[in-house]
Amino acid sequence: MKKTILINLILFILSFNVWAQPIQLKTDELSLNISSSGQITTMMNPKTGKNYLAIGERHLY
Repeated sequence: MKKTILINLILFILSFNVWAQPIQLKTDELSLNISSSGQITTMMNPKTGKNYLAIGERHLY
């Protein structure tokens, strides 16, 4: 349920290009940072500290 809400929130935020500020979304199991240009800069498990993006890699969706 939390993941569904998180995904819907991400899609809602990314659908509006009006806000040009970085976004940080966080749950118990996922921390997601999105840059002002819409790139996912961090996809991390806060409990383990593991970042699931490769070093230096960003994804634009």
